[in-house]
Parts: sequence; structure tokens; C-alpha cells
Amino acid sequence: MLKKHFEKIVLAAAILILAFMGFLNQKWADEERIKPQHIKTAGEESKSSEEPEEIFVHLTGEIKNPGVISLKQGDRLVDAIQIAGGHTTNADIENINLALKIEDEMKIHIPKIGEIKADYEIQGVMDSGNKENLVNINNATKEELMTLPSIGEIKAQKIIDFREKQKFEKKEDLKNVSGIGDKTYEELEELITI
Repeated sequence: MLKKHFEKIVLAAAILILAFMGFLNQKWADEERIKPQHIKTAGEESKSSEEPEEIFVHLTGEIKNPGVISLKQGDRLVDAIQIAGGHTTNADIENINLALKIEDEMKIHIPKIGEIKADYEIQGVMDSGNKENLVNINNATKEELMTLPSIGEIKAQKIIDFREKQKFEKKEDLKNVSGIGDKTYEELEELITI
């Protein structure tokens, strides 16, 4: 009799344990289903790989709101102009490349109709057919270097520092400058000379 009573207690305990485990499993499944995919904390340093990198560009000239604006990596000049409130009615839009891919630290001048090209020409922003006024990387000023796509103040200074130690013998030597890789060089190759 004691043995049957013990078996009933063990069986009841087993049923209770299984029921409790089933309850916990269901609760865990419900929590996983409603849990947000990712919660960022204030101190979290890692960025999501899906989040585009923020970049900054300086727009001047015939823009409604000139100045430094924030963009996402991969944005085009047309996006930058829209974010800056659009261009003025005097802007010479026909002579700039609106499809230009924007890079961090660029300074872009939107010219007005009739403005002298030498005053505003920015290689890469102008129509791709315009190849005059190549930038000589061996003797260009910092400002002249900064007219090149993807070359801001920091990279321009790195180019100057590099050439003070050794002259560029060929255009490809530009890839030896810190921060200028194959992708940047490809953008610059047709716009520079030595």
C-alpha cells in the first residue's frame, strides 16, 4: 500500500514538473516573439552594419541654405542639394554633375549662371567631359587639392605632408598617402597630374 501511495506521489510530481516546464517554455517563446530585435544602449559603440555611415559635406554658392550638411554614405549631389533646401533660380545646374557620389569632407560650390568657371570649377562636380585644369598633386595648394572629390582638409594636408618628404613620381604614388586607397584613387585618376 505504501508502495502504491509513493508511486502516485512520484507520478503527480512528474506531471507537475512537466506542466511547469511546458509553462516556462511557452512563456519564454512568448517573450522571444515580442522582444525587440535590437536595443541600443547609450554607451554602445558598435554600429549596426545596416546603418549607413554619416558623412558631412560643405555646400556653397547658389544654394538656399549653404553650409555644412549631414548625409549618408552613398548619397549623391542631388540629395545634398535637396537637403540644403534646393538650389536658387540663379544656379548653373546644367554645368554640374548632379549624379556625383558624395564623399566625407567634400566642399562643393554650386555656381551661378555666368560665373567664371575658373572661380568655381570642382573636378568631379563638373560634367565628366570637362578635363581641363587638372590638379597637379606635386604643387597644388591645400585649397586646390580640396576641390578634388573625396579630398577634404585632412586628406589635402596628408598629401602635402607626403610630397614634402618625397615627390610624387607617378600619379599612382598618391595611393601611398594614408587614407587614399584604390577606390579614392579611381575617382581622382582622371582629375590629377604630376
